[in-house]
Parts: sequence; C-alpha cells; structure tokens
Amino acid sequence: GSEGNYQITTTKLDNKTIAEKDGRKPTYIRGLGDDLFSGLSKITEIEIPESVEVIGNGTFANCISVDSIVKITDNVSNIGENPFAYVPASSFEVQKGSSYFEDIDGVLVSKDHSDLIAYPNGSDKEEYEIPKDVKNIKKNAFVGVESLEKVIIPDGVETIENRAFYDMPNLVQIEVLDLMDEDDDTINLKEVGLEAFKEIKEEAKIYTFAKEIADLFIEDVNYDKDKTSVYWPPKVILNPIDSN
Repeated sequence: GSEGNYQITTTKLDNKTIAEKDGRKPTYIRGLGDDLFSGLSKITEIEIPESVEVIGNGTFANCISVDSIVKITDNVSNIGENPFAYVPASSFEVQKGSSYFEDIDGVLVSKDHSDLIAYPNGSDKEEYEIPKDVKNIKKNAFVGVESLEKVIIPDGVETIENRAFYDMPNLVQIEVLDLMDEDDDTINLKEVGLEAFKEIKEEAKIYTFAKEIADLFIEDVNYDKDKTSVYWPPKVILNPIDSN
C-alpha cells in the first residue's frame, strides 16, 4: 500500500527501507529523523537496525498497526521526544548491553532511571506507579494511553514535561506523593508543563499533600501551549488521598 509518495513493502525496517524513505542511498544508517515514519499505518512491526544510534522526535508516531514489542538495540544512544506516541506496542524491550536506556516492566527509561521516556500505548494495565528513581516524566511520555485509570507519581519526580499525560481518556486519578513523608519537608516537584494533563477524563482529580504542589498544578496546567486560552484543569485535592 502507498503512504504519500512512499510505498511500504516490508515491515522490517532495515537500512534499505529507511534509506528509501529518507531519500538516501541504502548504506549505513545512523539516525532516524523526526517524524520519519509518522502515520505510516501499514507498518506492523518496528525492528530497528543495529547501526542506528539516534531516534528523533515522533519518528514512529501514529504507526497504529504496530501491536508487538518494540526492541531498542544497544547502539541507540539518543532518543527524542516519544518517538512511539500513539503506537499500540505491547511493551518496550532494550537490549541488555545498552549503556543509555533500559526497560522497566515494558516502559522505556534512561539507563539511570531518571527519565521516563515512553509508556507503551498497547499496555492493558489500569494502574501504574512510576518507578521511584524517576526524576523527569518526559514530553508525550503517556500521550494517548487509553487503559490507565490511575497514575501514582512518587516523591522524587522534579519535572512533568509538556503533554506528558495528554489525551488519556480514562485517567481519573493522579496521586502525587511528594511530601507524603512527614519527616521530609523538601518539595521535589518544581515544574508541570503546559497541557500536561489536558484531554483526560472530565471528572479526574489530582491528589497531593502540599498546597505548594497544588498551586503548581493549577498555575501551570490550565493553559494551552501558546497561553492564549484556558481549559479546565483536573480538580486538585489536598491530603488525604482518596483510594476509592
């Protein structure tokens, strides 16, 4: 089938396939550019060549027929803003020898776990607790995930980037555990990006233990990207957390 001016003839993305799409000779491909395969609905499997070192922003976004495991080779050293947004992959799997990335329960994170890069859209989990070592929830990390109803953000997360939890139609409960420990009065969460929780369930609530964090959500979440219009943010509730 044809996608624009490019015809997909294989689901295996070898160097020849990538070169044809990117207008280059089928040689040693080191990088996959921004949006390179975005929207190509004929792709059913993503197999990244060993030679690839860089995957750009949204490289495979909206490849809606991919429902298998996405494997990241150990040569990949740089990954942009969620290259797999809206890809219904069941999980991510990083080659064990990688010095740069890792998978935790199928979720793509940096090697030191500080950055959560991409959550698999094809997961059927209804609840997810972000790993305790995560400091940054990257842009578009959870975009389009339909299964999740509850997300727990641990003490230690410092930034929630733009559109991190955008377009999650069933997300109804977000728990922010910063300051949950009465012996620790350090507020770690310092930034909530624009549209971070836009287009989630209408009755969604964010539970937090500190007014400073509640104010952060209210101030930073309720504007669109150009700050020209306002949308209604999730309701922010101070302690106690409602587990129902």
